[in-house]
Amino acid sequence: MMYEKTLILFPLALAACGDSIPIDDAGPPTIDAAPLDSPMQFSDAGPSDASWQPDTWTCSAVAPSKVLESVSECLVSLAGGQDFASAIAVDATNVYWATNTELLKISKAGGKPVVLAPTQMQAFAIAVSATNVYWSVEYAGAIMKVPVGGGTPTTFASATAPTGLAVDAVNVYWADYGANTISKKPIGGGATVTLASLTSPPQGLAVDAQNVYWVAADGSVAYVPIAGGSSTPLATEGGSGLMVAVDATTVYWTSGYAVWAVPIAGGTASLVGHALNWADGVAVDATRLYWTDMEQVYYTSKTNTSQGSLPLYQFEPAPYGLVSDGTSIYWTSQSMDASVMKTTLY
Repeated sequence: MMYEKTLILFPLALAACGDSIPIDDAGPPTIDAAPLDSPMQFSDAGPSDASWQPDTWTCSAVAPSKVLESVSECLVSLAGGQDFASAIAVDATNVYWATNTELLKISKAGGKPVVLAPTQMQAFAIAVSATNVYWSVEYAGAIMKVPVGGGTPTTFASATAPTGLAVDAVNVYWADYGANTISKKPIGGGATVTLASLTSPPQGLAVDAQNVYWVAADGSVAYVPIAGGSSTPLATEGGSGLMVAVDATTVYWTSGYAVWAVPIAGGTASLVGHALNWADGVAVDATRLYWTDMEQVYYTSKTNTSQGSLPLYQFEPAPYGLVSDGTSIYWTSQSMDASVMKTTLY
């Protein structure tokens, strides 16, 4: 997925690490009512609840020399010069991402990027196991893999147009936009197993210990047990579903200018976030939900629904892929000479 855009740069004040910086002294912006297929609109009035207090997060950079600017806490550029970076993933020690031409990794603590493999085309998704990095190349019809320490890339599985991708200790799972299927294959090799056949092309995919979850192009969200069985529909909301994330109780997905949530146990889907532009990546940790929209990185509280959609970082160059490791969030940018970014959360 390619985007062209014009960047308008605004002067931003630098903040020293160690400072405590409120996100917005006036309170979070409120969202005017807008159709789900329209951009959100911010109002500076703030919420009417006088008890609201702005979040205050401590500024603490992993690599202080690479601090660029701060809105709520230190923003760290892990790697610059990354043209049209797309998919991103993390493990315990490294960050992995893809550009138009390469699959790379870098230590979470910073350092020099390491090229793991050339890529035939831009990767839609990346997943990392204990030993390998996997990536889906939609237009090449392949799931690729390379050892995490580097080596020769090989084709792990063939597909019509693979999009969403996930891995656990046993299997690699993927969505096939061209075949309308959800599939898995043992990481040690073996036959590909079709877990679900769909009526709408699947895009984003996530996995937990029990199930594989996906969102389709028509906005439908469902899951199937990783062992196989019948699919369970959860919601059909918004249309144009793109990316999906899951925690212990809830599935979240981006769709148009909106972010939705639905309980895994079933129930009514809720609109939990808006965006100024088309919503793309989505990630979740213990307390917050995050998403990108090619203009900004947003967050909202998972429990304080009155908090609304808050810009975590504004005027970022086309943020796209997004991932959380529970301590920090990381994102890529769909622009020329962009950076892979990190910010530590408190």
